[in-house]
Amino acid sequence: MKNMIQFNKHLLIAAATLSVLTVSAREKQGYVLKTSNVHKVASGCTSPQSAAELAVNNVRTIIFSGSDMWWDLFGSGNAYYVVPKVQDKSKWISSNFSGNVWFGGLDAGGQLKVAAQTYRQDGIDFWTGPLSTIDASVTQDVCSQYDKIFKITRSEVDAFALPGSPNFGVVTSNIKNWPGDGDLSANQDPLLAPYYDFDGSGTYNPEAGDYPYYDIYNNAGKDNLGVCKARVFGDETLWWVYNDNGNVHAATGGKAIGMEVRAQAFAFKTTDEINNMTFYSYQIINRSSFQLSNTYMTVWTDADLGYYGDDYIGCDVKRGLGYIYNSDNYDESFGGTLGYGSSIPALGCDFFQGPINTTDGIDNNGNGLIDEAGEQMGMTKFLYFNNSLPGVPLQTTDPQNATQTYQYMTGFWKDGTPFTCGGNAYGGLNTTSYVYPADTYTNGPCGNSWTEVTAANTPGDRRFLQSSGPFELLPGAVNYVTFGLPWARTSTTDQLASIPLLKTADDKAQALFDNCFKVLSGPEAPDMTIQELDNELILYFTNKPTSNNYLNNYKELDVSIIVDTISTFPPVTNTLTIFKNIDRYYHFEGFKVFQLLNEGITQEQLTDPSKAKLAFSCDVANGVKTLINYEFDAAAGGDVASVKAVGSDNGVKSTFHFTQDLFSSASNKKVINNKTYYFLTLAYGYNEYAKYKEDQALVTQNAPSFLGQKHPYLEGRKSKKAYGIPHTPSAENNGTVAQSAYGYGPKITRVEGQGNGGNALDYTQSTIDAILNSNGRVDQVTYENARGPINVTVVDPLNIPNADFAVAFVKKKYFKTETMVKDSACVYNINSKVSYKNTQFGALIGDSVTWVLKNI
Repeated sequence: MKNMIQFNKHLLIAAATLSVLTVSAREKQGYVLKTSNVHKVASGCTSPQSAAELAVNNVRTIIFSGSDMWWDLFGSGNAYYVVPKVQDKSKWISSNFSGNVWFGGLDAGGQLKVAAQTYRQDGIDFWTGPLSTIDASVTQDVCSQYDKIFKITRSEVDAFALPGSPNFGVVTSNIKNWPGDGDLSANQDPLLAPYYDFDGSGTYNPEAGDYPYYDIYNNAGKDNLGVCKARVFGDETLWWVYNDNGNVHAATGGKAIGMEVRAQAFAFKTTDEINNMTFYSYQIINRSSFQLSNTYMTVWTDADLGYYGDDYIGCDVKRGLGYIYNSDNYDESFGGTLGYGSSIPALGCDFFQGPINTTDGIDNNGNGLIDEAGEQMGMTKFLYFNNSLPGVPLQTTDPQNATQTYQYMTGFWKDGTPFTCGGNAYGGLNTTSYVYPADTYTNGPCGNSWTEVTAANTPGDRRFLQSSGPFELLPGAVNYVTFGLPWARTSTTDQLASIPLLKTADDKAQALFDNCFKVLSGPEAPDMTIQELDNELILYFTNKPTSNNYLNNYKELDVSIIVDTISTFPPVTNTLTIFKNIDRYYHFEGFKVFQLLNEGITQEQLTDPSKAKLAFSCDVANGVKTLINYEFDAAAGGDVASVKAVGSDNGVKSTFHFTQDLFSSASNKKVINNKTYYFLTLAYGYNEYAKYKEDQALVTQNAPSFLGQKHPYLEGRKSKKAYGIPHTPSAENNGTVAQSAYGYGPKITRVEGQGNGGNALDYTQSTIDAILNSNGRVDQVTYENARGPINVTVVDPLNIPNADFAVAFVKKKYFKTETMVKDSACVYNINSKVSYKNTQFGALIGDSVTWVLKNI
């Protein structure tokens, strides 16, 4: 018997069975039978060896340059799709094992051409590098050159490309090494990895401003021209290029097609369900000179959910979603593989988009048009097969050659019989394209209740297939396959309760894809300017016109707030109508200032009190104070309330006086001179269209408890840092004398007008004396320091001259914008309309007030 890679994953095989096996293999058992001639190629590329980890959010997984992913190929051989992400490797629990994208079709002579691979036991079908645009060839040198994965992050590209960034124009090694250009001497496509050609030269040159093509200005979703197809996505992105023509197809024995695949795996760090997902996008180019008919592109997933031997699968046809869930209410640990215990998640694979098909007479994308230009197919098949373990019917197990691989892709078992309704989908009467669709295939042949639960199937180690086809693949055709892996976990002991949660998460993933993967950015944090004084620092906060929160007017649509329908599973019920006429926008609510232990502390570490401490916060005066998000906690086994912000509801401030070192061990914590203090600001938004688990009056009587806004608090993704060093300023600028102090309120003399501004008033003694000596009335009155009808305070004592100032208020009806007048000596920020429209100076609701500040 042929030796195979040994996997560190125990099999449920009886001792008598073990005696006939030469090795214990995790995934594939038995011989690989070759039933078609191997297509000979001359390039002789070797097996790809590179890998990179994707771990920016709550998922930790690995991707290989040879197309396979999610398993520890060159290590233990174990599953490597860890959710939730934890640092302690001994506590890793995986929801997935392996995956790949397969291709297959028939040439003009009826010859089958297939490129597919699973676990590399018997070889591979894919090699690294781009193909020649002339003859679809590739050399060993090219394969070796591209046996790597290029990692890039959105934050480093933003910092490089956005004016005003502290690192604007700084070329990191990731940006410098981005493979934007193909090698023309090797007849490669001149454009390889997507980049923004800032200087219009046609070649990638970051020194001239070119950068990997992230949507740094957040314009995605605003066009319908398919521009987002040529972008880089995610907060962290892995990009690689591979082909199926680098050597003999040893995995399937199929003939090479001549496919060049440009792939990217990416993820987003967010505060909602997207934080538990990863996404994959493939640009697939037929470099061959022949046409394929009956072509299929298939996403193959071996989704082991914790312990791999007790899983069920299902699909949601309408959503294009395949998923795996536990067959019982406890996912045990076995043989070194950790299970999820009693709070069991479900993992899905949503087939967002498939190849272009404009000739099949079907409305593939559901837009009411048939065979329009660029029409893309979705998931047209959902099928499965089992691990080749003893006792499992042979005809339902792993494919062993190109023919069987193609049969699985197109709706047939290994023995050529079609998938049918009922039971385990083998041997029935009615042919089906979708297995276990429950109530999501209402016009299909299998009824509205077929699941693995209702079929009482024996649980097992399933692999599922999501195919798109058939279609005609033309020479030079460019297609895209994009899919994402939603994940959701129930807080109950009912493992089936994870499935409706998964579908809710998948709706958010679909909305994100429909919006060209533009995630919520949240309000941008204000910039900090720091005035350094004797044993104190003054922080000033401003938002540039280029900020999405200029004038505190941040507003952002959350496309993932679904206002239409949601379905449940099981039991099968009618679709539930949920929230209507709700606010789908997040609005600016406030910002926070943290003192950092050192300059290396990041936004992700702010919850660690040993590294960051909240020094100051302010928020909009709108009646909203404490913001609580509900987040899943594995230890608690359910959603736990997490306090994200405690507002004072006193309005947004523009300055902060820093006098106490929050990390100091001294009793008075006084800020000391000539020491560097580090700060970080972040802003946050607010949306609460319905109370989570509280306000059920807004939903129908049978609405499930997981509806409502779980995340009213939205933290901005762009924080800002600054540092200051307190010192005595007297030696600066040939001698600096402070004319005032921070927070000082001057005496105010009222020349004309009336009103108290809502403030407590105190006249000076001289004014009181004048009133008493003039029959109770004087034309001008003067108020004590900080006790007048307007609130004027000193915020920068080094920039206040020894002078008098005049302030005038001009009411302009129907003028809808605020005006802030600023001179060289003094800055006074107007509060929002909420703060002054009620009583200050008689301004009417909807009116604007112009504040004129003059140095006299």
